[in-house]
Amino acid sequence: MQVITSHALDEARVQNARVINRLRLFTLSALLFIHTVVPQYMADLAGERVQSGLIIATSLAVLLWCVGWHSGLAARRTALAVLFLDMPATFILQWVNMTGTSVDRAVANWTLAAYVCLLMMSAMSLGRVVLLCSWVLAAILTLSLQWHAHETLLGMTSGVVLLTLALVVCHSQQRIRIQIVEQLSIEQERRERLGRFFSPEVARQITDSEEGLAAGQAKLLTVLFTDLRSFTTMSEQMEAQQVVPLLNAYFEEMVAVVFKHGGTLDKYLGDGLMIYFGAPLPQPDHAARAVCCALEMIERLDAMNQAHGLQGRPALRMGIGIHTGTAVVGTMGASHRQDYTAIGSTVNLASRLEQMTKEYEFDIIISEETRKAAGDAVRLRDAGMVQVKGVAEPMRIFTPER
Repeated sequence: MQVITSHALDEARVQNARVINRLRLFTLSALLFIHTVVPQYMADLAGERVQSGLIIATSLAVLLWCVGWHSGLAARRTALAVLFLDMPATFILQWVNMTGTSVDRAVANWTLAAYVCLLMMSAMSLGRVVLLCSWVLAAILTLSLQWHAHETLLGMTSGVVLLTLALVVCHSQQRIRIQIVEQLSIEQERRERLGRFFSPEVARQITDSEEGLAAGQAKLLTVLFTDLRSFTTMSEQMEAQQVVPLLNAYFEEMVAVVFKHGGTLDKYLGDGLMIYFGAPLPQPDHAARAVCCALEMIERLDAMNQAHGLQGRPALRMGIGIHTGTAVVGTMGASHRQDYTAIGSTVNLASRLEQMTKEYEFDIIISEETRKAAGDAVRLRDAGMVQVKGVAEPMRIFTPER
């Protein structure tokens, strides 16, 4: 989680640095325009030096803007220009603008206001050390200008107090901004994690729910297992570069079907999937959803096979086992990595029914409990009684009429 929030903070720093670069460029361009078009600013040699300094500073601002725009890493570095460029440049420009008259005090106090604005810009870097260093430099440079302008002790003290108040406000806002970025980052990561296992609608409802993902609940649900038959043997005859894209394309199609029917993707099992319906949100028709999902998965696989057949690839075959019963669902795993999953005999039985599809040559095997729960949603035919490993009594299985 720390890596995620750190990445989010880096992104926020890049965006803020680019805003700082735009503000710097706009401000210096405006000042340069004023010094160029208003004649009285060019009345003496000091005015000429100020204009020359503004030209140099504006050129640097353009360079920083270009560099920050092209590279995020460089943009983060340009945020330091407030400390190492803007503050010293402001001091130099104001120093050369002093005339040795009573106007110097006004110039020094105007610079104090400029440094308050620069502190606000420095706070946008989201770096606490940078902000503190900016305050120290701003205080030193302001006091230097005020001393040179023969400002009173009260005025100099007031300047330091004002900069300190600005520091406190900027630090408070900076901390709030960092907290907001971290919270948004955690929330986004949570949404993305939910999106890997739940359909968008289910993920949205979970996110909006105050309870979120409850742990350790016994729920009546329908579990569905899938597996590609003989895929291991098939993959050994294929190029390594072909196996992963083929599996990814297969999973892309199957997961889309699962989410379409409101199912929860529990996990990937090599070339198979574990899916369940009825959790984390209740679904009264979870059994019918599971059966309809299985039928559409077979249809999607047939469509994939037709497309792959045109490319000379071998056809894929899939077995699906479905069982309805009570299972324990909740967030499980080590503290640093947890997943929302289901466990119990219902899950085991669904897995064994999927394994039996190879023996009975059925694409889909459905337990009697699922048939009863699904009702008349799908037409099923009786496939007889079977002995399932781990189950004492024989059980009746069904398969869809296709």
